[in-house]
Amino acid sequence: MFLLESELGFLRYLKEARVPLNEFSFPADKVANVQTQLEKLLQKNYYLHRSALDGYRSYLQSYASYSLKKIFDVNKLDLAKVGKAFGFAVPPRVNIAMAGERPGHDEDDDGGKKSKGKRRRATQDDEEGDEEEGEGEGEITRARNNKQKRVEQLGKKRVEREVFKKSKDRQAQKAAGEQWSR
Repeated sequence: MFLLESELGFLRYLKEARVPLNEFSFPADKVANVQTQLEKLLQKNYYLHRSALDGYRSYLQSYASYSLKKIFDVNKLDLAKVGKAFGFAVPPRVNIAMAGERPGHDEDDDGGKKSKGKRRRATQDDEEGDEEEGEGEGEITRARNNKQKRVEQLGKKRVEREVFKKSKDRQAQKAAGEQWSR
């Protein structure tokens, strides 16, 4: 197992779990320098480049999703060095969005979310409504906003028909004794 200096705290968890460990050190002059050859090989072979890119992305995603965030902090990684380990002269830009995150959104420099798609502009009425909104009312407001968006996209009659169809389907399932979910 190879660990970065920032990951050495992981050894404490291994010792607590009574995992036997042996430390080896390698002199830098004995390790072959194959970095330039690896970079050239990746530039020549498309499939090897794609595999390296997929591996790089997977590594960053798994590193970001690891439960020991104090030890395995993706923000402390030197992406240039990680990219070199995968054979890239310059680390490629990859999307490491996890499954729970919304697609089309990236984090900005402040750590907040920013949307790549169209944004609805807040009006004065929206801002006043947000101040009065309680915690329990948040879900109701969200549902109303979703319905309003569907009305804007599909039209009022079509959305009303959707609701009517859903209730008819549920009644038929209930009569047949089938289970349903939202």
